[in-house]
Amino acid sequence: PPEKSADPLFFCRHLKNLQTSLPAVASTAPFLRPTHAVAVSGAWVNNYRHIMEDGLGRFARFATAVWGIPSKGKTDRQLAEEGIDALAAWIKEIGAASEISSLDVTPEMIDGIADASIILPGGYRRMTRGEIVEILRESL
Repeated sequence: PPEKSADPLFFCRHLKNLQTSLPAVASTAPFLRPTHAVAVSGAWVNNYRHIMEDGLGRFARFATAVWGIPSKGKTDRQLAEEGIDALAAWIKEIGAASEISSLDVTPEMIDGIADASIILPGGYRRMTRGEIVEILRESL
């Protein structure tokens, strides 16, 4: 992996390039009052796994540019999966929430969070309420 401490904005700039929308993640904030970054980290990985196919090339570049994963002999899908796995490991390494249950989200809250989600047309594709519920349940 790249030297994370060398440029703290390096990671953020590459995430911005992925241009993903995280309605399932961002909508946990009104329920829990965590910072946006804390709320996002709890469901980021599962969200990315759901939308990976829709932005395969960008997720592959994310793996090589951010995490330094060698591309030789690998498909974009393999690279994308390895990049998302590296993100999951990094979230745990820095001690950020890797599941939303650590933010006190309960299964009973999922429908309310999904209902509060603003589903925008941006990102790789427009998500559905059902996908948001699925991502949140996988992120507990």
